[in-house]
Amino acid sequence: MFWLPLWISVALVIAVLIVMLVVSWRGVERLGPIEVHLAHIERIEDVGLDMEQTLLKGLRGTRVERARLAELRDQVQEIARLEGALHPQTLQRLTQIGARLGAADANPIDVLLETLTQLRVVLAGERERHAWLLTRISADTRAEIQLTAVLLLIAPLLLGAFLFFIRGRVKQPLRALEDLLARLA
Repeated sequence: MFWLPLWISVALVIAVLIVMLVVSWRGVERLGPIEVHLAHIERIEDVGLDMEQTLLKGLRGTRVERARLAELRDQVQEIARLEGALHPQTLQRLTQIGARLGAADANPIDVLLETLTQLRVVLAGERERHAWLLTRISADTRAEIQLTAVLLLIAPLLLGAFLFFIRGRVKQPLRALEDLLARLA
């Protein structure tokens, strides 16, 4: 009678620990998309900063070279090729920005103003999707924590009920055997 509850308790503790390990592992795996998306947003912000600096130089009277616009276009196209965007229209918008930066006939200052405006729309969409991703991950994590807490609360109750059931099933035949041996004696 001593070893059975002990082994059941050990098995229950191991099962709960395995569940907690799986929950923790899933939590770490969910951080991967957040890191990738943050890196994507950071790249877009860096290009936007480059555009702003170029625009400021142009507004101060420095001539904006077509080569500089081509560099900015290449940066935008590189971002469009990389994975990490969550908003469904980001790729299309980045392609439009790249095409606009490649327009040879337009005034570079006007092009930079338009593309900066479009880039801010892209960033707003990506930030919105990032907030959605964080909300979803937070909800999933809360659900897993609640499930783990329920397991930790219910498992001892189930173990107690199981042991009570086993105790009754084991004691009844032993009492009958004791009565039989008492009668035989």
